[in-house]
Amino acid sequence: MAREMVGTGEMRVWRARHDRPRLAASRAFAVLGLLILAGCGGSPAKPKPAPPGPTTYAGAVAGPTVSGKLTITIAGVSTAAASLGDRVRANFATTGTFTRTAPGTPGTATLTGEYDDETSALLATGPGDGASVWQFSGGRAAYGLQGFGHDTTGAIPEYVYYSLIQGSTDVVIVLGAYTVPPGTAQTFNFAILGDQVHGNAIGSGNAAIPLDGKYVAATGDIEIANPSPGIVTPLARGKLLSDGTASGDYFDDAGTKIGTWSGIKQ
Repeated sequence: MAREMVGTGEMRVWRARHDRPRLAASRAFAVLGLLILAGCGGSPAKPKPAPPGPTTYAGAVAGPTVSGKLTITIAGVSTAAASLGDRVRANFATTGTFTRTAPGTPGTATLTGEYDDETSALLATGPGDGASVWQFSGGRAAYGLQGFGHDTTGAIPEYVYYSLIQGSTDVVIVLGAYTVPPGTAQTFNFAILGDQVHGNAIGSGNAAIPLDGKYVAATGDIEIANPSPGIVTPLARGKLLSDGTASGDYFDDAGTKIGTWSGIKQ
């Protein structure tokens, strides 16, 4: 330890000299140690948001010959805006009803299954009329759920497409058809909630054409956006009347009318 002389004359003595830099450093390390010890417990992990109660989605089903409406209820589901990390990592029981209006005699399939909240994957299956067993799969869309389904027995050998809006009794479903002469009528089914319109038409090769657009309740006006990138002219326009009938025109990419469509509120 370093020493220093203090005093004058015979009164001078040696005493230990404090090493001030080392003392300051020691104090700093002590404070740092206390902070580390205090932080060992850490802050509690941010809890994942609890999912809300059962959520119901409803909308139209469209296939080359199959038309109908589908309702799916999921026991729990995170909000659409939740990031993947914030979603509840669990599977939730799913129930639903598929009401087939065509072809042939109308029938109903009662569905059960699961929804994976982390991956937003849906799978629901159930027996329909006769020997049919329907299976629907899909996932989240900005407005609700979308995907496809089919009869697993092959009795009705085609895929159907669905677009479901979050809601139940407030969702208006319109089932119809469009015709582009000289072609035959093709399925044109959609659902309305508020100012939203979502559904599917069947195009060439039995591919789905998304019907996404806007509805004006005050006038009954419907406008369907053209799904082709960069096309600003609408795919279809029309009206839903107070008697439940709907009809309008169908356009090409240049905005020229090439056909008509019509439907009936279910």
